[in-house]
Amino acid sequence: MKKYFEISNKIEGVIDETETEHAFAVFTNDENDENKEETRLSLSETMFHYHQQMGHLNDYCKAGEIRDYSVSVGGGLGYPHNIIEKALNVLFMKVPTNWETIKDWHIEFERIHPFGDGNGRVGRLLMAIQCRESGCLDELKEFFLQPGFHGMRSEYYKWFN
Repeated sequence: MKKYFEISNKIEGVIDETETEHAFAVFTNDENDENKEETRLSLSETMFHYHQQMGHLNDYCKAGEIRDYSVSVGGGLGYPHNIIEKALNVLFMKVPTNWETIKDWHIEFERIHPFGDGNGRVGRLLMAIQCRESGCLDELKEFFLQPGFHGMRSEYYKWFN
């Protein structure tokens, strides 16, 4: 899975071993915990925790805080900042159970674009956690770890059309 997080970072132009290790650590934080059901962060808590500790964020972005300004996402506008929290609450109530519904969830997360920067890396971390919990990590790896990083990147961006 470290390779997945390395590629996830490269998609955003972040080439930093420390960032890859950090994402991997967040992903694996509860795998060996005997009391993981009691101590595991919710997906929403993981989102904020990971973003708060990320490096390589633009100066205008407040780590771990919902944006309070408009952004462009894929050539269009992201969700208005005054409805982000409500949209996230609705999204986090959905529990995707297979690769296709996880992809749909991820696309919606990216459209909401809750942060000023780092949304792609956060969204792909959440997608990996959902795949692990739904038993479809193989599909995630098959898509993102295929040979030829640049070909995969363009296929990934086609999800958002």
